[in-house]
Amino acid sequence: MNEGYPQPPPPASYQQPPQPQFVYPQVNLNVRNGMPYENLSPTVTKMDWFIFMVLNSIPIVNFIALIFYAIDNTKPSRANFARTTLILMAIAIVVSIVLLIVFGGIAAIIAASQNS
Repeated sequence: MNEGYPQPPPPASYQQPPQPQFVYPQVNLNVRNGMPYENLSPTVTKMDWFIFMVLNSIPIVNFIALIFYAIDNTKPSRANFARTTLILMAIAIVVSIVLLIVFGGIAAIIAASQNS
């Protein structure tokens, strides 16, 4: 039938090299971040956070509550959050005082120049 034409070579049989089998790592469910669950600090519940946020929404009470929570080490995550919030409050107070002095001085200079 295909006289005069060369016959194509038979298709090469391609065999894929064997692939390494994936081995799922062994997971110890009693360990989180390399620490056993027994050594982890107690978690702060949703109700604890709710009470914390309600107390922080009341002026003056929030400062007292933050000091209390910052000293209380029964739940380290809440204590760290309270310490960080106190540091941010201190920074905000310092920045506010500096801005008050700067803009108060500018306002005094403007008022003095308009009066003369």
